[in-house]
Amino acid sequence: MIIKNISFIVLLVLCISCNSSNPNPGLIAEIQKEVEFANSKCPIYLGVGNDVVMDSLSFKDNTLTYNYSLAQIREGINYKDDRFKQSILYMLKGEAEMSPSNKKFYMNIIEVGGKLVYKYHVATGESITLEFTNKELKDNIVK
Repeated sequence: MIIKNISFIVLLVLCISCNSSNPNPGLIAEIQKEVEFANSKCPIYLGVGNDVVMDSLSFKDNTLTYNYSLAQIREGINYKDDRFKQSILYMLKGEAEMSPSNKKFYMNIIEVGGKLVYKYHVATGESITLEFTNKELKDNIVK
């Protein structure tokens, strides 16, 4: 009897923790739907310098990851610099303000406690990863 009670409590704790990590399954389903739609359009040639191509998106563990290919990682650019990150956050804010559907998408990411990761890869194997916390998204996109 004690083993059954302990098993029940363990399962209950696991269920509660699953629900707390994904507070709104409906929003997560919406995000997944948008990610699947975007992936159906990939690769997307962005037509900007350095031959930037969006290869794919993924949403796992409340992290939205954009995967890009670049022609090269340019020397002399500090990709980890806060100014570089701020320019991307500024771009995201512009995208959110551009249309209600974009804003809703980013708001859904924020509401589920999500974060955003940009991964840039080049053929040589070099890569750059930039991560934006939920707080950074809230502070810069929602304003």
